[in-house]
Amino acid sequence: MRRSASTTSRFFHRFWRGLRKSGTGFSLSVYGNRSRQMARRIWLGLREWCGDAAYESYLRSKGAQSGSSRTLTPAEFYVEQLNRRYSRPNRCC
Repeated sequence: MRRSASTTSRFFHRFWRGLRKSGTGFSLSVYGNRSRQMARRIWLGLREWCGDAAYESYLRSKGAQSGSSRTLTPAEFYVEQLNRRYSRPNRCC
């Protein structure tokens, strides 16, 4: 409980300091950077989860390897990914 009181008092201290400095209202510059970082992490995690960042992951892994094979373009990577996904037999029925 003590920690939340400390956080609350720190919040109000920064709030009033922001009012005195700017004179225009509450400044979120202290908390804005953290929220932007959190939103970016959530967005990147969502892209990884749904597969939207697969090409970027491919480029990172390709850069880490020292092979001589050429790097696929985004269109070629998409076609290769579809071929890999649907070339196996589907035994659902």
